[in-house]
Amino acid sequence: MNRRQAISLGAAAAVAIPAGLVWWNKSKIGDSTLFNENRQAILAAAVEAIIPETGTPGAKSLGVDLFVAKMLTDCYDPEAQTLFGDGLVELDKQSKKMFSKAFKLTTPAERLEVLKSFPEDDKFISLLKGLTVRGYNSSEYVMTNIRQFEFIPGRYIGCVNLNENA
Repeated sequence: MNRRQAISLGAAAAVAIPAGLVWWNKSKIGDSTLFNENRQAILAAAVEAIIPETGTPGAKSLGVDLFVAKMLTDCYDPEAQTLFGDGLVELDKQSKKMFSKAFKLTTPAERLEVLKSFPEDDKFISLLKGLTVRGYNSSEYVMTNIRQFEFIPGRYIGCVNLNENA
């Protein structure tokens, strides 16, 4: 590769990399047809139980439930989608067994108890937790307001005294 090719490749990468770093928000996700209204409400309650609203918005208010549904629709095979849908139904059944009410109608503390009643190595729970954390951490709000993301190579700090001990 000669210098001219390297420069053109670097310029193309400089244009392409920022274009690929698009964070998501509720308006960018669109609708997912994977779950019916009841299962989507159960999913919204579950993600809110995992990352509740405190000083920062919770998972539900950021639309992480929509992100999880979209990821399952677009990126996972039908077997994983069925496993997840059955897991949501089982979550609701467990809630009715423990508290005599639907999962979406329970208090945040009760939701957490229901989630903890599942084994830690349960495929549904680990998929739910993983997608919830991934969705929350890659949301536009978190990336712009909490993490304060800076493009590579970061900020330039000039005029640094190199003689000082670090």
